[in-house]
Amino acid sequence: MSETNLWLLIQFDVFTEMLNGNDTKINRYMTLNPQSRIQYLVQHDTINRISYVTKTMFDVEDFIKELAKGLKKPAKGKYYEFTKKFLKDLDIYFEQKYKILNAPYQIRNSLHNNGYAYHNFDISLRGRLYKFVKGQQITFTGWNDLYFFFDELTDLLFEITKNPKVKHISLIPSTNIPEPKYL
Repeated sequence: MSETNLWLLIQFDVFTEMLNGNDTKINRYMTLNPQSRIQYLVQHDTINRISYVTKTMFDVEDFIKELAKGLKKPAKGKYYEFTKKFLKDLDIYFEQKYKILNAPYQIRNSLHNNGYAYHNFDISLRGRLYKFVKGQQITFTGWNDLYFFFDELTDLLFEITKNPKVKHISLIPSTNIPEPKYL
């Protein structure tokens, strides 16, 4: 996740540079009038959000599957099914933790459906209720909301790696893992 977050920070830098009308990145490839340039920049940001959500959730899903294998309880079924069992196997199942693992998954899956929710699902994070309503477009995929979802997810993943049942898995070093420090 640190590498994906680094990629994202670099994308933010590039995007910020492109906001300057004098930046030549776009002009190297095509000439856009001011309105088309704005449209491109909006699309560029959308692609970055989609890429971040997709890549991060693929990595999280694979990580949890590998941990489940390490526990000799391989993941079966869909993500929302095996994450519930996984948390129960670690004796840390609480509805909120389950929802933290699954909210970004719900966002990722909505991408297959043009941004519309596949399932009814809700979660409260940091004083805000996020409601996924089947068949309705998800409207909380801006960077502020994605930060909340993925910050909570990262905290939960750290908790999982420190779980005594997980410590013996070879993917998890036996020493205490320091949490990353950001500048």
